[in-house]
Amino acid sequence: MYRADSEKNEKNRTEPRAMRAETQNIVDEIRQAITLLRRHL
Repeated sequence: MYRADSEKNEKNRTEPRAMRAETQNIVDEIRQAITLLRRHL
């Protein structure tokens, strides 16, 4: 029982980190796209 709780808690800690990393990747891609658009205008 303890092991299952421990694994669940670890998953809960990991998901927000992964979500933040993915969000940061999306933000970086948007910044790149905006930079490219500005160059072509």
